[in-house]
Amino acid sequence: MRLLLLIGCWLVAVNAQSQTAVEKSLTQRVQRFYNAQQADSLYLIMSLTFQQQVPQPALRQFIANSYAQLGRWQRSEYVREHDGFAEYEGIFDRGTMIVKVAADATGKLAGFGLAPILVSKPVATDNRLRSSFDRTLDSLVRAHARHQLMVGMSIGLICHDSLFVYNYGETNRTNGRLPTDSTLYEIGSISKTFTATILANYVGWGLTKLDDPVNQHLPDSIPTLQHDGTVVTLRMLANHTSGLPRLPNNLGNVGSPPDNPYQAYDDKALFAYLKTVPLASKPGTTYQYSNLGTGLLGTILTRIAGKSYSQLLSSVITEPLAMTQTTLPLRSTDRLRLAQGYNATGQPTANWDFQALAGAGGIRSTAHDMLRYLRAELKGSPESLGMAMQMTRIVTFQDNSTGVGLSWHQSASKTGWWHTGGTGGYASFAGFDPKSRTALVILSNVAAPVDELALAITRLLNR
Repeated sequence: MRLLLLIGCWLVAVNAQSQTAVEKSLTQRVQRFYNAQQADSLYLIMSLTFQQQVPQPALRQFIANSYAQLGRWQRSEYVREHDGFAEYEGIFDRGTMIVKVAADATGKLAGFGLAPILVSKPVATDNRLRSSFDRTLDSLVRAHARHQLMVGMSIGLICHDSLFVYNYGETNRTNGRLPTDSTLYEIGSISKTFTATILANYVGWGLTKLDDPVNQHLPDSIPTLQHDGTVVTLRMLANHTSGLPRLPNNLGNVGSPPDNPYQAYDDKALFAYLKTVPLASKPGTTYQYSNLGTGLLGTILTRIAGKSYSQLLSSVITEPLAMTQTTLPLRSTDRLRLAQGYNATGQPTANWDFQALAGAGGIRSTAHDMLRYLRAELKGSPESLGMAMQMTRIVTFQDNSTGVGLSWHQSASKTGWWHTGGTGGYASFAGFDPKSRTALVILSNVAAPVDELALAITRLLNR
């Protein structure tokens, strides 16, 4: 769900030759559209490749959220050409950012991003540096902190039957308190793997089938979701081949605050959108990551069970695995353990709340509980849940670049599975490999990607 980060970077491959004059002109136009909050005008000067990477609703949300956090963009000072981008020091009402702008060969906007100017700060940790593994992991985390804004982070590992947790930074920039294995984070799109597990569990119980048409579980007023005579099924919602867009285009029309974009998006809004939604491709043929698809799957599961998504999560997964710290709505006691989230500029953010699309990204959890979840993936217990988890790891779609089970994505080695997550103030990674009996979870309270760190630690685990 990273396209809805409050501040972020959308960087795509561009011609690496210096195009300073063109990019200077583009930067001035981007600044003008940003200050006028004219996201649609900005969209029109983007290259086709860039438009395909960034849906128009996500761009609108990005501009609105950026303006809310930073205020007006006052001026820019050119710094350098780097990796095909012209980099500027952008002066805003409430901060200074690195502004990155790239042009394609036709003069269209091929890349645009806002990145924080990082300030070095000592990072606290409970890593005792006793082993070579500890020391290498520590060096990887500190390298990450030099290149990405970092406030707090919890890293959980499973190696064979041993569990380890390493904590870094602080839960809040004002309290200096080191996270623990019980610190609560938003896990964003890793929630999709929970939704897929609930689906697989219900298939195992005979309550539904993977190839049930979605309309079988929706109000009769919604036309059949189909393209070229092929209907959308539950399996397709879970493996991102439904043809549904990444986000519904009425997401910004329901009254949610800009910094809490899913808060007011309820079943009524979802079903209204489904009455007219066009499918981009024939269902089952093309991988297209969709928060809408998995969110819809979560809503369908609540209709099958006659329970809320929170109740499904509890009865199917968190109670059997004793994941007592994993929650959907924040309970009063949870707030004491919740790490404050920060956007990529280091500004504190609001927490995200979900209604109809909860299954796509609404869960909060801890390193302690996520290790219980990943250990169940490795061990296959308890038996009924283990069978459902195993079902989520059967490849249901494969193309040249992507292998997908039910929500879980297959690793390049073909033996491991992974998913990432991101919300307005948090980033996360979860992955495991039954063959090597290893697992990794990274939870961060900054909306800056942890993917590269996860890859480096995974390599370390499998040495």
